[in-house]
Amino acid sequence: MTKKSKLAAFLAAILIAVLTACGVSAEESTAATMPDVIAADASQDEGIAADAYTMQDVSALCDMLLTRPPQKDFSEKHYDLNGDGVWNAADLSLMKQKLLEQHNMKPEFDFERKTVLLNSGYEMPILGLGTWTQDDETAENSVYQALKDGYRLIDTAQYYGNETGVGNGLRRAIQDGIVSREDVFITTKVMPSNYERAYQSISDSLKRLDVEYIDLMLIHQSGSRDIEVYKALCQGVKDGKLRSIGISNYYTLAEYLRVISDSEIMPAVVQNENHPFYQNTEFQQDVAKYGTVVESWYPFGGRGHTQDLFGNETILALADAHGKTPAQIILRWHLQAGFITIPGSQNPDHILENYSIFDFELTEADMQQMAALHTGTRYENW
Repeated sequence: MTKKSKLAAFLAAILIAVLTACGVSAEESTAATMPDVIAADASQDEGIAADAYTMQDVSALCDMLLTRPPQKDFSEKHYDLNGDGVWNAADLSLMKQKLLEQHNMKPEFDFERKTVLLNSGYEMPILGLGTWTQDDETAENSVYQALKDGYRLIDTAQYYGNETGVGNGLRRAIQDGIVSREDVFITTKVMPSNYERAYQSISDSLKRLDVEYIDLMLIHQSGSRDIEVYKALCQGVKDGKLRSIGISNYYTLAEYLRVISDSEIMPAVVQNENHPFYQNTEFQQDVAKYGTVVESWYPFGGRGHTQDLFGNETILALADAHGKTPAQIILRWHLQAGFITIPGSQNPDHILENYSIFDFELTEADMQQMAALHTGTRYENW
């Protein structure tokens, strides 16, 4: 794939997603006329630096397109990026592109907002709750507790059999005024073996989760018909059922490129096994060139292996130095290393503990010690 085609695919991904961003339709997006102060002389803002745009600008432009007053007066900024005399969805797309381009297409974590801007144009929380092995009742309670504690990212899958429980937990939290639907980022996954019903399964997940859209849907793992499944996910984005798409359990750039070889939307996320003993930073750097973020499942090494990490001398020393638990050190390392992470738990104490990692920071020396723990060996083989 050439550099030109990479950029074209990236732009296509944002342009498709942005038409549904903030509820703006293609027709409505051309109706937001610029204020006279900008329309009269947009040239005064020519040459504005790319790094002058922030997520506040993105939010302000979304508000303007929806004819809501922005939270702050940004009228002096040059928002007509395509120069057509109006603010529209294309300008929003270009603004998001500039945010990523200033970091050479590498998504960077915003620790104040606790989010990362995906190549789809949507923000994703960088720390969430995993629900693998939980039944519907357990998942409902775990999700409710997590949202109450401040989590805004919930991970499930069709294979887990608990999408209904996740949806119930979300609905309870909404009913109790803890969150709104727009506050919460829901991820689910489809198996490649379900290729014959891949597109229909999107609607199945929507029904079980009881939501109108899914924030992120992944192919659960590599399979012989995964290219067909990825195309179905692309169609889900075009139809407004999915906001972002990606893949899971793909560990090489060759595999990443194979599954998207005939698609116009780049994966926003790759969800893989990652932990201090298996960091796979080369792959992380490879996919970052496409604006793709790596997300870690089993951040503690997975069931049966957590004590390997919790009992590690380096991690114990860092926990003692920072007054934190080994679990908190590991999760903080994930985030500072650029990995979204989704520790799973049904224990209310552990759910809160896992989220309480935004009040400290690992030093550069700490991060170097953590990097030295890499062995290159995975625990799982899927």
